[in-house]
Order: sequence, then structure tokens, then C-alpha cells
Amino acid sequence: MDPRTEDFFKAPEREGGPVDPLCCFKDVFECIFSQYIQQQKDGSLLEADKYKCDMYNYPIFKHLIQFSNLLDTDGKLIQHAMQPAPTHYGTNPKHEDSDGGDGEDDYDEEG
Repeated sequence: MDPRTEDFFKAPEREGGPVDPLCCFKDVFECIFSQYIQQQKDGSLLEADKYKCDMYNYPIFKHLIQFSNLLDTDGKLIQHAMQPAPTHYGTNPKHEDSDGGDGEDDYDEEG
């Protein structure tokens, strides 16, 4: 199955969280390279570190775009990819308990 298709991303085993490799990439990039971004604003950035301020030219970004559906026709992240809805984080579909219990783990009180 082609990893760039909607069917790939909507497969049942991928339910419950962001599956596009560029989801939240901008937030993570800015967090990791915040000191370089600040140095660029201050004018004290070294020439060798300039790539750390340009997400679109960052080598990992260039690799991940081939697996993403979150880019517009110009190759830029679409708006909702930069600011995902909170429901994308940590949501998992509810599954019935395999033991038929009430959803609580049954622990022995002694141990």
C-alpha cells in the first residue's frame, strides 16, 4: 500500500493519533532549534547554522515530505498541520475489555 494515500493513513491500526510524519513538525523544529532562530533574529547566527532556521530546507523535512499529505501545491505546510486540533493528541478508540470486566484493572490487594 502506498504510504502517501488516504487509505494508508486511515487504516484501523493507525487510529488514535497523528499519523502524518509532518504533523506537528513545525512545533518540534522550532522547539529544538529555538536558540538558532533567536540568534538569527539577533543577527548573531553563524553561517554554518543557517539551515537550522529554515525548516523547509532541513534535510529531515525534505525526506518526510514524500510521505505527507499536509503540504500545499507550493510545498508549504497547510495551516492545520501547523496548529493541530487538541483531539489529535493521545486519543485512542475505546475497546471492550477482553476479560469482560468493568474497564478497571483487577489487582490483588495483597500484592
